[in-house]
Amino acid sequence: MNISHTIDIIVKEVRCPNIATSPGLILSTNETKMNTKVVFSCNNGNDLIGGPVEAVCYPSGSWSSPIPACMNITCPEIIEPNNSELIVRMSGIVDNKIYSGTKAYFSCSPGFYLEGTLSSEATCLRSGKWSIEPMPKCLPISCSSPENPESGFVNTGGKKFFHTGDMVKFRCKSGYMMEGQPVSRCNERGDWSNLAPTCVRACTYPGSVIGGTISDVKFYYKVGDTVSFKCSSEGLVLKGAKMLECLGAGVWSSSVPNCSPPNSNKA
Repeated sequence: MNISHTIDIIVKEVRCPNIATSPGLILSTNETKMNTKVVFSCNNGNDLIGGPVEAVCYPSGSWSSPIPACMNITCPEIIEPNNSELIVRMSGIVDNKIYSGTKAYFSCSPGFYLEGTLSSEATCLRSGKWSIEPMPKCLPISCSSPENPESGFVNTGGKKFFHTGDMVKFRCKSGYMMEGQPVSRCNERGDWSNLAPTCVRACTYPGSVIGGTISDVKFYYKVGDTVSFKCSSEGLVLKGAKMLECLGAGVWSSSVPNCSPPNSNKA
């Protein structure tokens, strides 16, 4: 007697569970077949949390990763302090909510400047925090930055804005002398205590005469100033120009004379 056995093999298509979407979650496809890749995104500026941006249906019938959800990540409102001169302008607000990616731009009322940050804008991050903390504040500008005098410089100490009591110093280029005050102070009225000085062409001290004297000793001499020389001993004779004049180019009209015995050949 012949006995035969029959085995029926049933091949069933592998599918993963349908993805239960949370509010705002967008799927690139609703297909659930094996090897299907689904890419996730959110609408209305929401952010994906709890999983990666894609999942693949494995042969085991399960998804490769947890299904993410969409969440509104917001940053706290920027509160302007009372009596503050800070001006905040927002860009990207949706339904009066500050979602990630929203930008805040800061400025100050006239007469004030931003202090406390290197940037005049902040971005709402996906962490729910602003990109800069603490927020900037506005401080009063008491005095404007003084300009460099012609042929001179002003030392501001690296500052662009000045408060009451701040001081600046002026100096002139080589070959120039200063007419005016070298230091100025920012007053409560918002002006400077002294006008910027003037730098004018000048001659430096011409030098001393051995055995003689000079009529006027100064660090600088104005153009047109003159100095005269004489010998301090009756046994010496002045040889050279008796008087020198400071010329417009900042040089003396002649070299310094010398005092020598009458019979000396030194001129």
